[in-house]
Amino acid sequence: MKHSTTIDAEEPWYRNPWVWLIIAIPSLTVAGCMLTIYLAITRPHILVGAGSTDAPPATAGSTDTGRE
Repeated sequence: MKHSTTIDAEEPWYRNPWVWLIIAIPSLTVAGCMLTIYLAITRPHILVGAGSTDAPPATAGSTDTGRE
């Protein structure tokens, strides 16, 4: 008498979509972290010089200078 086991009937692990979802989330997190580090290194913040003012810059169509 031969008994069938469920191990023979199961698909390989790489055929299961849940495995790829579980692998994809940490992989995309690592890729996003690497991209963020790359952008932080290659595009540093622009420092504001000592001659700047606290007033916001005027818009293109604005004629108001803020002086009275």
